[in-house]
Parts: sequence; structure tokens; C-alpha cells
Amino acid sequence: MAAVKQFESICESTLSPINSLLAQSNDECTSFQKSALNNILLIGLINNEQLLLITVNSKLYLISYNEDPKSGDVNVNLKSNSPTILDNYYPQLVNDVRFKRALAQNSIQHTFIFFWRTRLRMVFIGDDTIEYYPEWSEVHNNRFRLPSIETIPLSSYDKEGKILYMLNVKSTELKIQAIYLDSFPCDIFDMENILSNPQYRYICYSGDKNFMYIETSVEKRCSSPVKLLVRIGFISKINVYLITERYVYFFSRQALINTGKNYHFYKILTTSFFQCQEKEQSTIEEVNDDEPVYEDHWKPQMNNKHKKTEDNKSSEFNLNYLWIILVVVAFLFLIVIFYLHLSIRKRKRSPKRNYGQRASSSIVSNISSSRVLSQQSMGSRQSSSIMSRFLTSRGGGSRRSPSTSRASTLRNGWGWRTTQRAATISPTSSQQPTRYKR
Repeated sequence: MAAVKQFESICESTLSPINSLLAQSNDECTSFQKSALNNILLIGLINNEQLLLITVNSKLYLISYNEDPKSGDVNVNLKSNSPTILDNYYPQLVNDVRFKRALAQNSIQHTFIFFWRTRLRMVFIGDDTIEYYPEWSEVHNNRFRLPSIETIPLSSYDKEGKILYMLNVKSTELKIQAIYLDSFPCDIFDMENILSNPQYRYICYSGDKNFMYIETSVEKRCSSPVKLLVRIGFISKINVYLITERYVYFFSRQALINTGKNYHFYKILTTSFFQCQEKEQSTIEEVNDDEPVYEDHWKPQMNNKHKKTEDNKSSEFNLNYLWIILVVVAFLFLIVIFYLHLSIRKRKRSPKRNYGQRASSSIVSNISSSRVLSQQSMGSRQSSSIMSRFLTSRGGGSRRSPSTSRASTLRNGWGWRTTQRAATISPTSSQQPTRYKR
């Protein structure tokens, strides 16, 4: 008995770490399952039989995936595939500075897996788009830029690598575009050129219940477009999977090829699609055209994955507000300076005006005084002329010569005034006229 108890204790001590790891793995799976959409960093096929799932906390699931929609087996079984650390599979990616910074800043917006030109590519789209080649263990920058957050690339694995599918969920109405890569001769995965001519087709509900189809004409809106807030998706060998927060929607891959043709449209709960128990029952439901749109499931993604973008917008708003304040303050400062300048000019001009008034008054007084003096001098001249006339006329009793009187008479005959002339030619009072003797 003692040996049996000792053996049991040894077994318990040996199995306890394994059991703890299994319990930890189950806890991780359960926590992932509760909020699968917010925990998925990358999902897609890396070959025809294996599905790769990378979580936001750098855990990796490599799952054997062979779905069978007829039997209802479309689930991703996480229980039989315990997660491993991402560093164990892709150390070059994990140790890349750009990838570390993107994970730390939570700035990765969209991801997808794609096979093109003889190499498998994992694309992480954010502030810096990173392209990883797992078969070559190389990390490169890429000029991939999406037009908006509503543009969602779908992961797909196709050895030919000729078509890339892009979703557009603007206004919650689903549209899809098939990009034929053979028309792009570049060897670099340059999405600036690839996305330069978008041609989306609406995904529509059919008149028949539980069916959908893809519109044949580009940008032609159907009467009943499918409205879903899809955030990530992938294409398998059989189906197209569109993942939302509550449900995973899927339809046949043939709908991408045969546009305008009706195909069944299904949905399954997200917690049932990602299974943490081996024999967990899952229910596949058919989707009707009255499918409700859950407006709230876009907000967590915006808050988690685009927090930096919102912070940048708020900082830009604060900077704009600061610039407005500075402009207003500068304008007020210029007004104050202009007012002070005007007041100083007024003060400087006021004494000059007084001086000018005094100068003008002195000039006027001088002019008036000069006029008075001129009038007085004219008066004195007139008085002196009168006196001279008087003295000349009296002459002190002297007689005028006949010639003088005759000249005076002749000139008076012409109307001339001879007062001054007579005064100038008349003899002085002391002179006497010459008398001739007979």
C-alpha cells in the first residue's frame, strides 16, 4: 500500500505541471472566446489545411482547418491546438523594432495574409505598414496605405496569387472588390498603385429568404444591401468568413466568381465559432434581410486600435485652439500699440498749433501796424505838399516872370497840375526879377 501511495504521489507531482498548463491554456482560450474580435491580431490560411491565428498578446494558434458547411463543421477548435509564443515561430518578426513599436502603441489597424509572386506575406497595416515573409524570415516596410478605416483586406491563400479581395463597410453597407494583380507588373507589393482605381460591388440580400448575391455592376446599389459592421475576415477553400463582434457570417466562395447568382447566407455565434471544448455544440443560423446591425460593436475597436489616432486628433485640435488664441492676442496688442501711437502724435501736434496761432496773430498785428504807419506817412506827405503849395503861392511877395507865367498858363490849358512844377521853377524869395533899363 505504501508503494502504491508513493506511486500516486509521484504521478500527481508529475502531472500537476501539465494540468496547470492545461488549465492555464483553457483560461486563455475562454478569455479569448469572450472577446474574440478584439483579441484577433491576424487570421488566415497559410496553406490549404492550416489556419493561422495570432492574438494581440503575441500568442499563436496553428490549427488544422477543414470545414464542412453541410455537416455544420466550420468551427475553429482552439482546445485541441494549445497556443504557443509567437517568438517560437517567427522570431525575426517579434524582434523587429517596427513591429515592437506597433504592438506597444497599439497602432495596427488591419492585417491580412496573402500569397503573391511565389511568397507568403503577412501584412500589418498601421502608421508604418510592415510586410513579413515567414518562409524567408524577412521583415520589410511596405507602402500599403488604405483609403480609410472602412476598407478591409481579406486574408486568402491561393498558390496562383492572382486576386486580392477588399471589403468596404462604409455606412455599414457591405461592398467587395476583386483586384486582379496580373495587371500590375511591379515586383513590389505596392498598394498605392493597386488601390488607385477602386471598383466595388454591393453584397445584397436576394429576394429569396436566407440568400445573398454580389451585384454584377460596379457601384450599382441594390434594393437590399447587406449591412454589417465587419472588422476582419478571411477566405478559405470553401467559404468567405466575415467576423463581427457577435457573429461570424459566411457564404460560399463561388459567390465571388459567379456574381448575380444567389447563395446561402449563414451566421454562427462568435463564441461557437472559436471553440474551447472539443464537443461543444454550435448552431448555424440562416441570415435574413432583417438582420439587425449592432452599432456598438465598432466602438471598442475604435477605442482600442485607434486610440493613438484620436489622441493625435485631440492634440491637433489643441494646437489649432492655441493658434487662434495667439492670433487674437496679437491682434489686440496691435490695436493697443496703434492707439498709443495716435495719442502720442496728438500730443506732439498740439504745441505746434498754438505756436502757429501766435505767429499768425503777430503777423496780423504787424500788418495792421504797418498799414497805420503808411496811412500816417501819407497824411504827413499830404500836409507837407499843402504847405509847399501855400509857400509857393505866397512866395514872400515875389513876382513871377512872364515866361514862367506863360508856361504855367499853357500847361494849365492842357489840364496839367502845375503845383510842384511851379514850385520847382519859381525863384526863391530872396531873388528879385531883373529889370532892364530903357
